[in-house]
Amino acid sequence: MEAGPVFVHAERCAGYLTPDRYPENMARGRCMFNTFDPDGNRAYDHITFVSPGDSYEETLAELLGRPEVAFVHVRSVDAGCLAFEARPVR
Repeated sequence: MEAGPVFVHAERCAGYLTPDRYPENMARGRCMFNTFDPDGNRAYDHITFVSPGDSYEETLAELLGRPEVAFVHVRSVDAGCLAFEARPVR
């Protein structure tokens, strides 16, 4: 499991309002999809890089559709920062 920053809003918010869609503003830069298995271990065989011109949403959906992938950390390739975690809708 990876550690990373946690960002908290000062005021209560509704959260991400369209969890069934890839965030549009996150589909502009190079990203790394770090995949994890159900035990929280990194699934190295499935780590994937995406760049502008690729289908971020389709790539993420395909990874989350694999039974050996429980969740994905989406990270910036350039800065290495964790942007968000994605889990399949079950």
